[in-house]
Amino acid sequence: EYMGVIYFCLIINSVLSYSNNPCPRLPVGSFVPQPLNVKSVGGYLDTHISFQNRTASDGTMLFCYMLGDAQAPTLRIQPGDKILFTLTNNYIGDGSSSSSS
Repeated sequence: EYMGVIYFCLIINSVLSYSNNPCPRLPVGSFVPQPLNVKSVGGYLDTHISFQNRTASDGTMLFCYMLGDAQAPTLRIQPGDKILFTLTNNYIGDGSSSSSS
């Protein structure tokens, strides 16, 4: 029954709070909630995801995909479904500014 379901995870680390901090990360040892499930309805999936980045305090560059306040959503579709996928590139060269490219 699940053979036709496609799991499309954009990244592994899922955090549901975005605020003004792109690519939020939980403290080590924290509970990591399940990613948001976005399902097709009536054979159609329309989603708008943004690509974000920032530089962490240790200098590591962090990257993530956001759907509103949800990081790394799981998109679920059935065979034959139509998908309208809009990706907004909010990449910041060095991750230190909040302007969009």
